[in-house]
Amino acid sequence: MPIPSPTSTPQIIPRPDTQPTGKTPVKRTVALGTPIEVVYLPDQVREVYVFESEQARRVGIIFEPLDGGAPLRLKAQIFTESGEQLSPVSAPIGQPMQREEWDLPEAGEYTVRIFGPETEARALKLTVVIRLSPTMGGDTIGYGETHSGSIEARGQRDQWTFQGRFEDHVLITVLAPGADMYLELYGPSGELIGQDDDSGSSRNPVIEKILPADGTYIIVARMYDDDQTGTYQISLKQLR
Repeated sequence: MPIPSPTSTPQIIPRPDTQPTGKTPVKRTVALGTPIEVVYLPDQVREVYVFESEQARRVGIIFEPLDGGAPLRLKAQIFTESGEQLSPVSAPIGQPMQREEWDLPEAGEYTVRIFGPETEARALKLTVVIRLSPTMGGDTIGYGETHSGSIEARGQRDQWTFQGRFEDHVLITVLAPGADMYLELYGPSGELIGQDDDSGSSRNPVIEKILPADGTYIIVARMYDDDQTGTYQISLKQLR
């Protein structure tokens, strides 16, 4: 009687979210603008997410929880084909599901890695979205002046610059009927020294500040929600 051939043991391929710790992360392909469902496991990088861009452009990453739990505390990193990590360029306020945006330097393949302080597994939806690079408006502004501005594109930041002196007491106000504006004030060294959303009349932003040094100051005027547009008036006063 012939001896039967030994039965081969079937190969078991683990699901991506059950890869053993220490193994090379599984690569999942992501199409721009198309969400994928992800399970994040704390302190483990079991998956990375790869997408193609046919040109240099700005992209954002949106995390949307699917498990009904607390808000996600996750961040993302983007790497080029050569392994270089790209620095994020913004963290838009008013879009709680979006974390940051990145400028892709050229066409090619990019890899997304997510991480964060979550202590339990989280189910979420991840989307890599195309963003327009924000245009910049604004001009110089002096004490006692009022200027008109217009936010016409998503994510636009208008920069208004002025010369200030140590201990100048300044008041910056914005009037934007029907729009929700946000103000930021940056000092001569580039540090953020003031910001406001709606503490002024009709919930308009106001910044009152005693300047810490001589130099050039930058006022950034933008919408609280990056998807909003509208017109506004900005005023700068020296109180003493």
